[in-house]
Amino acid sequence: MKQLFANPIYANHMCYDPHHIYQGQEHQFGEFWTSDDAWEIQNQLPEWATIVPIIAASDKTPVMRHTGGLKMHPLFLTIRNIQANVRMKATSHVWRCTAFMPIPTFIVNSEFQTLLRSRLWHKCMDLVCSNLKIAACVGEYMINPSARQCYCFTPLISHITDLPEQLMIACIMKNSSPVTTATQKEFGNETPHPPRNGTQTYTLIQQLCDHVDPWDLIAFIREAKKLHLSGVHLPYWMNWRHSNPASFFFDHVLKWIKQIMGHELDVWFKSHHKRTGVRHFSGGVSHRTIVLTLWGIASPSFICAVWAMIDFIYLAQNPLHTESSIAAMTQVLRDFHDNKQAILDAEAQQGKGGTKDDFFIPKLELMQSFPHAIFHVGSLMQWTADVLECLLITHCKHPFERTSRQRDFILQIAHILNREETIWLFDLYTLLSTSLSMPGQDPLINAITMEDEEIASTETDPTFA
Repeated sequence: MKQLFANPIYANHMCYDPHHIYQGQEHQFGEFWTSDDAWEIQNQLPEWATIVPIIAASDKTPVMRHTGGLKMHPLFLTIRNIQANVRMKATSHVWRCTAFMPIPTFIVNSEFQTLLRSRLWHKCMDLVCSNLKIAACVGEYMINPSARQCYCFTPLISHITDLPEQLMIACIMKNSSPVTTATQKEFGNETPHPPRNGTQTYTLIQQLCDHVDPWDLIAFIREAKKLHLSGVHLPYWMNWRHSNPASFFFDHVLKWIKQIMGHELDVWFKSHHKRTGVRHFSGGVSHRTIVLTLWGIASPSFICAVWAMIDFIYLAQNPLHTESSIAAMTQVLRDFHDNKQAILDAEAQQGKGGTKDDFFIPKLELMQSFPHAIFHVGSLMQWTADVLECLLITHCKHPFERTSRQRDFILQIAHILNREETIWLFDLYTLLSTSLSMPGQDPLINAITMEDEEIASTETDPTFA
């Protein structure tokens, strides 16, 4: 993280202090530095201290499919000082692959496998992030890109991952929300539930450990379920000051519509005539025009529910928010709840066992937390997992393909990543040296342009650029 913070290539794309931005009379929320949490953290630090917010990202991924089916939990870290439009671009080299977490198979009863793997993952995270935790508590002197010394604190402000891992991180059971106190039967409620607090969760864990031995797995799991806890007794974030892992995802709208229209929906979109200047969806459905195709097939209330949900999705993706835009998000979500019964009446809500008569959807519950999250951490799009999907390929799957799959393959991976980082640092030094002869040009823009050209000349999917 010190290397990222001091990297001169990001000198023109860094932020160090919380600030307010106003659009007319309304407070504008965009980057993390405009959020309430940024101000709250800054107010608790010593005078002249600098926040270096840490963002973590992880996802269980298979790295070998045909030679052992090996899976890993790679961990990526970056700092929030770098602007979102730079950090969200994979070719900016803003993320650091910090560790590969093992996913072992324990010689125990199968019902304990998930719990023991979760405990091991939290222990590994605790070891890997130990220095960041110390810096978050007592501070650490770092050099910024302008070669000035800063007294820095490293709070964890977000952990980007998918829903199953979010539950593992929050130490919560599958039938509970990782960001609110709602349980499964409350996921479809219109009324927002109180946000889940890490301190409260850890207090429950401590109280449970005082009464039951954490390694008496049968008894500990039985009592943990009563508190909607997963059974992890030492979460990695327990002593990380200002830790606030969160993530948000949604995907159910399209399933409801396809249940009503069936295969005909994709056929309609594919059969549209191609026209210059208008996108042709050769692969099928698009959210943008899907409401129009429902007219005459679904009931007005069904269409209103879908319309409201799609409006909410697009409003949530705004890079900038104000009090009025957040109020609009809340209103369209309320409109969805007012009309959602039509989806059940049409038997469009399906589960593994067939038609369902409820909305026990975890991601629907997460949407209730969007307005609250924008106030506290800024716009939601800056926490997208799109870059993570690219990093899993470039830093995990591709390097593992270049190993011999022997017993020392972990050491081989470390050597590969070290050599790639050394080459990249040398290229960076060369780029900065040559940029001295081109005053007025941004070295980061030059570097990204070079990366884009390199990617375009290979077989890599261009969406990863």
